[in-house]
Amino acid sequence: MARIEQSSGEASSPEVLEAIKRLERKPTKVIHHRPLFGGCGCCSGSLGIFIILGLLVLGVVARTGLVQIPVVSRVVYRQPAPSRIVAPTTTAALVPQRTADGRYQVTLTEGDLTATVQQTFATMNESNQLATFETGQVAINGDTIEIFATFSRPAGGSAMMQLMPIVIDHQLQFQLEQLRLGALALPRWLGGAKVEQAMNAQISEVFAQIPFQVDSLAVRAGAIDVLLSPVVPTAKP
Repeated sequence: MARIEQSSGEASSPEVLEAIKRLERKPTKVIHHRPLFGGCGCCSGSLGIFIILGLLVLGVVARTGLVQIPVVSRVVYRQPAPSRIVAPTTTAALVPQRTADGRYQVTLTEGDLTATVQQTFATMNESNQLATFETGQVAINGDTIEIFATFSRPAGGSAMMQLMPIVIDHQLQFQLEQLRLGALALPRWLGGAKVEQAMNAQISEVFAQIPFQVDSLAVRAGAIDVLLSPVVPTAKP
């Protein structure tokens, strides 16, 4: 009977199988290759945002008219102008006139208020305020008062304010409603409030010269009719 001998390779097969099992159990490390231009999509997005923000800032600055920016200024800026040209009028002290119903009235024209505004700007210039005003005028349109001014400091430009005449504690006052620097609308606290306060102080000085108090007012095109009543002296105890 022939004898079949086991080969040496068969004797080592259990070891080979064990090595194969170990390789199967060992986790395979996956190598991720970064693209040649990795992250460029994110960089492009950030660059686009910065460009948009930069254009918005340039647009805001150009709308003020303080700086002329090529191309941008031509698109977003339009030179402001007053609704009409008003010359100042020089009038004497206020003289109340008796009305048909026995009351008293004074009329303030837009020329009178233009003279008041120009005096207000001259006072502000002397006190070294933020801006140096060159011209100023007042136009009365409907129930609002339009103040148009040009200035040379901090840079050449123009501003327009809309005020509402009101009566507070029997005094004529002007309340700022809108402020525009060039073509840009601004909140009142950025400078218009100072003009409002200075103008109210100037008007108070004018009315302090007469022994009357303000009761009411009526605004019409080009003028304000102010109804007055005599100030009754307080009796001394």
